[in-house]
Amino acid sequence: MSTATEKLSHDLAVLQEMILEMESYLGQETLFWSMRRGGRPKLTLGGMLLRIWRLRQLADLLPPDEKLAARTAVNRFDQIARDNVVRFEARAHEELAARVRQWAAHLRDMRQEVVPSYYATAVAARAIMAHLLNQLRQPPFSLEKRWPDQLSLLDQQLAERWQVGDFVWPSEWETAYPKPEFWWLYGLPRPASSER
Repeated sequence: MSTATEKLSHDLAVLQEMILEMESYLGQETLFWSMRRGGRPKLTLGGMLLRIWRLRQLADLLPPDEKLAARTAVNRFDQIARDNVVRFEARAHEELAARVRQWAAHLRDMRQEVVPSYYATAVAARAIMAHLLNQLRQPPFSLEKRWPDQLSLLDQQLAERWQVGDFVWPSEWETAYPKPEFWWLYGLPRPASSER
């Protein structure tokens, strides 16, 4: 089994656990929810949407039983989201605010030095924001205009320093992230010091 497939199977396992706690999560005030099982990433809507995107786009990498489990998990996520529109929407906007701050901080950190492995990890915040925006653009949800505007400003800052290059995540995932939409996964920013 390839590393990318193992990571996708791990995404499925994490998503299934997140969905088990999703309704409790939506009923609480905590944005980054610690799941009962230790050693797992914090539960957020964006984290779930990131995994759902990969599982939908790359389902053919999974064995048949995991492909079915992924469909079941995604259907359950969709049902909980539809049953909790107001809470889901409010939490998604709250997460967008946190992710915008997080991504802006990452971009500031990378003004002096860009470490490829750091960027490959940090850019997950940008991907999560893309998935949150896409979800909130779908009925019955409503997206506040300020978030696309703020993200556009951050994207402009990144584009000014952008060096096109290789896909930063596992190559098997590249088909899930077309370059025109996910251009920030294809290369690295130049440090500001190299622009002088």
